[in-house]
Amino acid sequence: MADDVGSTDNPAWTVGVVVRVPLGNRRARADYQGALLDEERALLELKRLEQEIVVEIDNAVGSVITNRKRIEATAAAVRLAEESLRAERERLQNGLSTSLLVLQAQSALADARAAAIRARTDYDKSLVELARA
Repeated sequence: MADDVGSTDNPAWTVGVVVRVPLGNRRARADYQGALLDEERALLELKRLEQEIVVEIDNAVGSVITNRKRIEATAAAVRLAEESLRAERERLQNGLSTSLLVLQAQSALADARAAAIRARTDYDKSLVELARA
């Protein structure tokens, strides 16, 4: 048999095949999964921001409505304080009141006017806040 190795009496063929199968591209899969997680995280952040915007606008609108009602209420308070002062002055002229009560009515009118100014200022601020939101 040792002599057969070099002879051509025993023709035999040997064919070799090399097959390479990748065991998996772990790095690419990990990058892909990471990208999917980043996308999901970005979508959640977007939804959170949308909810914050809706809440902020809702709060701003509520503030505008509340401050508008305050303007109306303080305007009514100013009218009542003016009528009260007018009535107190008439009572003083008729001798039915004192100057102290007239001064108190004047003070109440001044307080009502100051509250009306604060209400208007707060209303304007709430409009600016709504525009910003």
